[in-house]
Amino acid sequence: MHNKKPYVLTRWSIPFAGFLVALMGGFSYAWGVFIVPLSEKYNWSTAEASLPFTVYILFLAFVMVPAGKLQDHFGPNRFLLLALYYFL
Repeated sequence: MHNKKPYVLTRWSIPFAGFLVALMGGFSYAWGVFIVPLSEKYNWSTAEASLPFTVYILFLAFVMVPAGKLQDHFGPNRFLLLALYYFL
């Protein structure tokens, strides 16, 4: 009878997960690419086109402390899965 071990993360899955997290974090800062096209298409000012990014950054800043407490409570692995679920 085969004695199968439960799934264990390989050593390459950790850098891959870190790469994905860094990549997703970088997506938010790509908003500047869309400011000029939005301004031209909808005749918005730069401030109006930047408003979604501003709201996102403020939301991120206010959520950091509660998220850190949740990570301390649940552990980083489970919390990262939960954060990825809500991000996607």
